Amino acid sequence: MRSLTFWSVLLLACLVTTPVIASDLDVQQHNAQGSLSWRDGGHVLDLHSDAAKGIVVTRADTHGTWGLQQGDVILAVDGHSVRQIAALVDRLRASTPVAVEIRVRRGRAQQQVTVTAREYGHLVGPKPPIPPRPSGSPAAPPPPPVPPSGG
Repeated sequence: MRSLTFWSVLLLACLVTTPVIASDLDVQQHNAQGSLSWRDGGHVLDLHSDAAKGIVVTRADTHGTWGLQQGDVILAVDGHSVRQIAALVDRLRASTPVAVEIRVRRGRAQQQVTVTAREYGHLVGPKPPIPPRPSGSPAAPPPPPVPPSGG
């Protein structure tokens, strides 16, 4: 359920921001296949969640979007292991607005790639707002009544 809410909020954020940047940005998430396709101007990044390998970069532009290359496997963001695209996006969103260190496996070696919030910001979109409390509602629900003790 949490995943569905996350993707719904992300889709809504994309729909709201699309008129402003429609010509340059395209994000497509295919939840059933565990994949994500991101286009921003000349930058391209396609990711796929593989149960055995983790998050595999299936396509990156020739300049290496975020310093990633086709065949890289994303292992962690700021020291937090990620194996699914939803976890990657959650980690990036939690890190906004600061740069993150992404640990990848490239061939047999592991390396760190630094990605700025400006570079990944369009992918994750803004943090979802906290819904306002209805007017006149208490800050917290009242505690349940204490049953009388028998004696």
